[in-house]
Parts: sequence; C-alpha cells; structure tokens
Amino acid sequence: MSNTIGLRKKMPLWLIAAIIIMFYEAFLVGQKMYTNYKFDRDLATLEKQVEEMDKKNQKLKTDIEYFKTDEYKEKVAREKLNKQKPGETVIVITPDNKPAEVAGAETKEKSNPEKWWLFLTNRLEKK
Repeated sequence: MSNTIGLRKKMPLWLIAAIIIMFYEAFLVGQKMYTNYKFDRDLATLEKQVEEMDKKNQKLKTDIEYFKTDEYKEKVAREKLNKQKPGETVIVITPDNKPAEVAGAETKEKSNPEKWWLFLTNRLEKK
C-alpha cells in the first residue's frame, strides 16, 4: 500500500491519464493506417482489373470492326457456306487414305498351300 502511495506522489494523476490517452490515440492511428493500407491494396487490384477490361474491350471493338468488313464476310461465305465468286471454279481436295495402286499391276492370289505355309511361319499378311 505504501508503494502505490509513493508512486502516486511521484506521478500526478493527470500524467497517468495523458499516457493512457496517448496509447489509445496511437492504437487508433495504427488502426486507421491498416484500414488505409487495405483500401489502397483493394484500389490497386480494382485499377488493374479496369485496365484488363479496357484492353479486352478494345480487342472486342477491333474484332467487331473486322467482322463488319467485306473481307471477313467473303471469307466466311467461302469457308462455311461454300460460296464462290461468279466465274470462279472451286476445287475440293480430299485426303486419300488408300495407298496408290500401280496401274496395270495385278495382285496374284496365293495358292492354299502358300497361305498355310505363311500362316504356320507367322508371316501371313492380315487383311
């Protein structure tokens, strides 16, 4: 008990209150600084998103302008609608999966004993 009375005589009550208020104010300032930091971080994220959206929007505008051109319309008409200009001849090339056969060459049918010999020696060609 005598210790607290001695401390009180050394530090006036107004000084203790001022120290408590000062710590409270420091806490409030720190809290506001953290809130501002979060706000700035969110703002930077949103600005980046806006910039990306602007780039995407510009690309879409460019695409729309291209889609309006006669060049694009002609390309679509040729590729998807199989259209052609007057006087133009269209040649369609289809891939041929069969090997080319030599003209005039006939394939000789193997005799039955030859087929058996190839079968037994595992050299029979599968059809």
